[in-house]
Amino acid sequence: MKRKLISQNKVRLSERFRRRALITRPLSFDASIVTFDSISNSKQSGQQCHQRRLERQQRMNPRQLKKLRKRQRRTGLIGSKFGAICKTQLKPAMSTVVTSWYIVSIIDNGEVLGKVLWGICVDDSTCRFDAGDYICTSRIVTIIPSERLIKTHSGSSYQVCGDGTKADIQVEDFELLRQGFSPEQIRQIRLAPNDHLN
Repeated sequence: MKRKLISQNKVRLSERFRRRALITRPLSFDASIVTFDSISNSKQSGQQCHQRRLERQQRMNPRQLKKLRKRQRRTGLIGSKFGAICKTQLKPAMSTVVTSWYIVSIIDNGEVLGKVLWGICVDDSTCRFDAGDYICTSRIVTIIPSERLIKTHSGSSYQVCGDGTKADIQVEDFELLRQGFSPEQIRQIRLAPNDHLN
């Protein structure tokens, strides 16, 4: 019986070390395969994985939750020592933090064609913008005030900080907005006499 247990343990440990060696083996990396689509897919899969983990925790009983929190503390993760699910608002995966922001309505013949976000980048985990760059997004599809989160038609998420402003511009001025002019600068340009612009 003892020999059988020893042989089983040997097989189990050798399999574990083999899997660990496969995980830690250095992988070849090709920067050309990283695209905006792959980054977006990675972001969505991360959010889905996080949602599944939360749903799995909701189904756990108190004893299972207590074991989970002990394991999290052992591995350096933050968890509740009382076995309850922590109500922590997490920063969305792969989001861009924006300040000095505007919700800009695009107007054509008195009709709102859509709304976009314009602002200055503070931090960007998607590596598309540098700090201090202006950002003019695609059409806004969702605004979540409680999380200060704005989602756009392209699938990007933007975390806004500070106070924002609502603004309207005409559709013919949209190209100026895309080039980096703020709604306030566009308004000043339109109010300036023509001889000042020449």
